[in-house]
Amino acid sequence: MNQQINGYEVRDEWFLGNGSFGAVYKASKDNKFYAIKIFRTEYVKSDFGKDRIDREIKCLQKINNPNVVKFYEFGNFKSQGFDYFYLVMDYIDGQPLTKYIGILDEKKIKGLMEAVLKTLDSIHNNDILHRDLKPQNILIKSDLEPVILDFGLAKLIDYSSITQTGDQLGTYAYMSPEQVVDSKNIDKLSDYFALGVIFYQLITGKLPYDATNTPALIDQIKNQYPKPPSDINPAISNQLENVILKLLEKQPYRRYQSVQEIISAVKSQPSPVKKLLGIKTSYYVRLLHTEKEIIKDGLNLKLVDNIIFPANFFKKYHLTVDVLKKSKVTFVTDPSTNRLTYTAFSKTIGLKELPYSSGNDVNPIQKKDFHSINQIQSYVQKVLEYQIANGNTHLAAPFFYIRDINDEWFNINLKLLRESIAYRDLKYKDMPVWGGICMNIENWYDDDVKNTILNRYVRWAPDGYFVYGDSVGIRSDLAKLYHYADLLLKLQKSTSIPVVACRVNGVGLVFLATGLAGISSGISSLDNFDESILSDINDRYSMGPRYYIPELLSMISLEKNVPTKLLDIAKSSIGNKLKCNCDFCKSIYENHVSTSKNIKMHYLVRKKQEIDELSKLSDKDKIIFIIDKLNNAINFDKILRDENIKIVNDTSYLRVWKSLAEKFRN
Repeated sequence: MNQQINGYEVRDEWFLGNGSFGAVYKASKDNKFYAIKIFRTEYVKSDFGKDRIDREIKCLQKINNPNVVKFYEFGNFKSQGFDYFYLVMDYIDGQPLTKYIGILDEKKIKGLMEAVLKTLDSIHNNDILHRDLKPQNILIKSDLEPVILDFGLAKLIDYSSITQTGDQLGTYAYMSPEQVVDSKNIDKLSDYFALGVIFYQLITGKLPYDATNTPALIDQIKNQYPKPPSDINPAISNQLENVILKLLEKQPYRRYQSVQEIISAVKSQPSPVKKLLGIKTSYYVRLLHTEKEIIKDGLNLKLVDNIIFPANFFKKYHLTVDVLKKSKVTFVTDPSTNRLTYTAFSKTIGLKELPYSSGNDVNPIQKKDFHSINQIQSYVQKVLEYQIANGNTHLAAPFFYIRDINDEWFNINLKLLRESIAYRDLKYKDMPVWGGICMNIENWYDDDVKNTILNRYVRWAPDGYFVYGDSVGIRSDLAKLYHYADLLLKLQKSTSIPVVACRVNGVGLVFLATGLAGISSGISSLDNFDESILSDINDRYSMGPRYYIPELLSMISLEKNVPTKLLDIAKSSIGNKLKCNCDFCKSIYENHVSTSKNIKMHYLVRKKQEIDELSKLSDKDKIIFIIDKLNNAINFDKILRDENIKIVNDTSYLRVWKSLAEKFRN
């Protein structure tokens, strides 16, 4: 295009680019450069004649802001038989914001956001909506100052007349749900949504949608919540991510209601909260609902320092909760959220009655329940406030079972964790908050998988982690145990916070000896984990009593009230070395009767002794200690078998655990 348009010289070589509804050239008049937008008259809505467009342009000219492009002249002309409109505006020496997508750090993005927001506010204060905010309509000058273009013009355009699919997608991608439904009846909150899309794209390098045609894109804008930006760019702060996600809420009332509110959220700096827990060798008792009297005695004898009591027991077993509230020991819960995604939850009254269950008998908790930031924050508040109401001394973030790192629950859990930390920082700064990892560990041998888990969980470290590995138990092979322990130790070392291996017993001592901070198990029970436990409606707590022999690192099943195996062991050639002399075992050997209470109190006594012994050792001596203990257990087991006394059918796990300990010693 080499021609004069009402005194403005336009040349082909001055072409600047195509917008969604017209071409832009540099133009010259009276030795001054301008920008001129040229667009076909049929692109303008049929009910907008030139006089009405003139009136609209005059309204736009009222805005006086150095970050808003100034309009000078509007008119029409003919060229090669076609009718065109032209609009003359400031020529801005800058680059479109598209050039900066994915390359700015968070600090610069925040500064840019504030400048764009203030500029947009000046447009809104003149009762004008932009309606077409997108990176192409924001020019960035050399000093990173933004200039907003094309404000208000989208009101004039009939986008159905624009045939290029790419142009249509590029325009619709930044529209709000209400704008794609009814573009006439929108307000400034629609522009806020567009800013959310722009800032999402700036921080991630991607749009929050993946549609390839206009109908699919409109459907996603209306119905599909975007992935959290941290799924794509883990470096983003939780604060900025939440600002973006709130801007992208589907319902306008859930977005910010003013520019000042957005700027305040962007500029807010959460005060840092120091980590509240140190790393020390610890044992966490996972308490059953039937063990109120056991734990009362254990507390009185100072055998217990840390207790995990599942949240689904709180309501029915409130007397046990009262005991724990008065105990002055660490009282933390398993929030039981990971059981709420299975249909079996409806058959367990304690789960149904949790204030954060799905609320009905038919539908378990689903991934769609965590699509919006509002849903996530509301859920976190319910979970943590329930713990506060029941006297927990530590908080536990909600978490769900993860099959692998590609499972959507992986990212949902991370967001729930981040929001739990943020909620604690806001309301309960002096309370430690624990994160939970409940995951199938089959692929943890893969360095890429391991690094992905570490990269995500190290960054958002709470005050400690409880880790449930599926499946870790007495029959786990060496490779699985090694990579499980390796990941937990790396997580602990990288965060300098305690990591606790949950539902482990004998092998748990090996984990502690390698340097892990803590383990948890039930009292003579709950010493293994797999996914089936989460969906099991049967009562696994009613199994027969099991007696712990620490010298054998083994649990022995006994017939109810009949300690025959223990009496046989006591009669063996090494009976004096294996016989327990604690107060709770005397009646077993004297009266030949075992009770569940005696067996459990014995367990607490001996577990306390083991933990205290390990705690006194240096890291180097701990691993030597456990290898010696395993060698003795293997020898004791051989002697008993030679004397036809079997503690369990297969004790090959002892050799697996010894190999595990030796790997970490080396």
